[in-house]
Amino acid sequence: MHALLLAGLLCVAPSGADEWLDDFSWNDRFDTASAWAPRPEWLPGASTTARATSDGHAVCFHVDEPGQGMKWSHDLPAIALEEQPYLVLRYRAENLDTSQREYLVYVNDRVPGRDLYAIRLNEVKSDGQWQLLAV
Repeated sequence: MHALLLAGLLCVAPSGADEWLDDFSWNDRFDTASAWAPRPEWLPGASTTARATSDGHAVCFHVDEPGQGMKWSHDLPAIALEEQPYLVLRYRAENLDTSQREYLVYVNDRVPGRDLYAIRLNEVKSDGQWQLLAV
């Protein structure tokens, strides 16, 4: 089984901005999987049995078939890179093909024609251990 477990995603403002942090940040704690929609049309060879589940603290994205995958989307508030230039992700990955440059996390800042590949597969570890990644 190929699995990616996400426990936190945080977009934050620069250091020293604590007084307005609530207005310029968002935090997804992944306490439910219901907001995540599978997007098989975004990936050739998408898994037909892929699923997202939650234990109340983290969402686990499962793909059981070797060589296949799935992409999911989740509507989040709009971001502005000038106000929220940092993204922090807490994850654990197992059997994930990290040799690819395909995106793992894509952020939609709603700027036409701009693609924000915040985190690519080749930037993560697939060792079954919890990791913290900031970009």
